[in-house]
Amino acid sequence: MIDFLFLSPVARSYFEWCVDPDNPDAPEAVPALVREVCGECQGRGVTWLGRPRWDAVSFGGDEWAEMGPESQDDWISGVYDQPCPVCAGRRVVDVPTPEGTPTAVWEAWVAHEQDEWEHEAQVRAEIRAGC
Repeated sequence: MIDFLFLSPVARSYFEWCVDPDNPDAPEAVPALVREVCGECQGRGVTWLGRPRWDAVSFGGDEWAEMGPESQDDWISGVYDQPCPVCAGRRVVDVPTPEGTPTAVWEAWVAHEQDEWEHEAQVRAEIRAGC
């Protein structure tokens, strides 16, 4: 049984695709997994307000000075931190590995990962174009 909570987001979408009973293209097996430090929170288990890394907030010097000492202390101490949206605070995620994975299954995983990457690239291009 796979613990979907530990899977990286791309791996989670792949495994959900594999176990979907309406998917005739799903491979009969899933890749072997290894546990790695979460790339979203770098193993801290938390992110600011539970936001992904790309949506982080930063301040310029003037903005930081306007906050005042209490707000600065809150910010530094982690008052606004929430569990990481990827690892749910576990600090680690499971990612597929070619070691111990049948070749056909690994090729299906790589193809799925490539499709996901291309889709994300298309979405980013559309956002940049203002679509």
